[in-house]
Amino acid sequence: MRRIPSASPAPVFQNFGPSIAPIAGAALVEITNEGLGRPFNVRSGLLVTEVLQGTLAREAGLVGGDVIVRVEGRPVTSIVELRRAMEEHSDERVLQLEIVRDKQSRPITLRW
Repeated sequence: MRRIPSASPAPVFQNFGPSIAPIAGAALVEITNEGLGRPFNVRSGLLVTEVLQGTLAREAGLVGGDVIVRVEGRPVTSIVELRRAMEEHSDERVLQLEIVRDKQSRPITLRW
C-alpha cells in the first residue's frame, strides 16, 4: 500500500477500486451489505482496514476495525460522501466523525 503523507496541505484521494481508498492515512472499505457489517453491529459505513503510523487518521485516533458511520452528524455510506464532506469543510479543515468500535459508538475529530 502506498504511504499517504500526513503533512500534505490537502487530503489525498486515490481510488484503488470501486470501494477501497486511502484517506488521511487510513485504508477504507465501503460496507455495502448487512453481512459485511454484522460483525461490527452496523448496516452501512466505512470500515477502516488499516491506519498508517504518523498519519492524520492515526492522530485522530482511528484504528483498524473502526467503522465510520456518521460525518458531521450525517450518515455516511460511501467514500465519495466522506470526500464530499471533507471538501465542504476544507476551510475549517476539521470533521466530526462518529465511529463504531467494539460495537460501541464514539466521536472522533479528524483534522488536516
